[in-house]
Amino acid sequence: MKILIADDHLMTIEGYIALLEREGLSFSAFKALNCQEAYRFITSVSHLNIAILDYQLPEYKEKEIFSGVDLALLIKEYHPDCKIIMITAYQEATIIYDIYRKGQPDALIIKTDISYTNFKECLGYDNQYLSVTAQKAVASVIDNQRLINDTNRQILFYLKQGFKVNELSEHLLMSTSGIQKRITKMKQLFNVTDVQSLVKEAVKRGFI
Repeated sequence: MKILIADDHLMTIEGYIALLEREGLSFSAFKALNCQEAYRFITSVSHLNIAILDYQLPEYKEKEIFSGVDLALLIKEYHPDCKIIMITAYQEATIIYDIYRKGQPDALIIKTDISYTNFKECLGYDNQYLSVTAQKAVASVIDNQRLINDTNRQILFYLKQGFKVNELSEHLLMSTSGIQKRITKMKQLFNVTDVQSLVKEAVKRGFI
């Protein structure tokens, strides 16, 4: 069994190897400390069984490989049957969701969640495995996206253009009280207290 472990900390790589050895697996591991080393291994071997990838790795700009997600996509191209385990220290929900959506790894684990138990689980899990923190982050972003529907985006768009709340009803064919309720929910979602901050946060997160 061939395994790629990509992380910019050698001691972390050794820790993953120890977890794999504890499982009694027979394997050969290639250690990559950056995207360039990982790229060379991925594109040179004939078969790869498992890849354990840190999300944040030193880039390989010449090949436009900037993160573990880019490596995951490369692996899917060269080794479609390879099991990809993505690991990240990030806890921001939007970043975790981005890794989940773009990389589509077989397992996504937040470093603070790592234990022998969940590492073992993700190795044997047939469906996509998410650690506890990853599950919560992905669920929260999906819930947020449901809240920021087309109508709420329109409200945010008009507010960004400088319209007052009481001016929106004629444009949206909604009552002012209905619009205000939607704005209140969005303020709670984004943890802001005024319309200006709401618009700023919505722009920052890419909703408008």
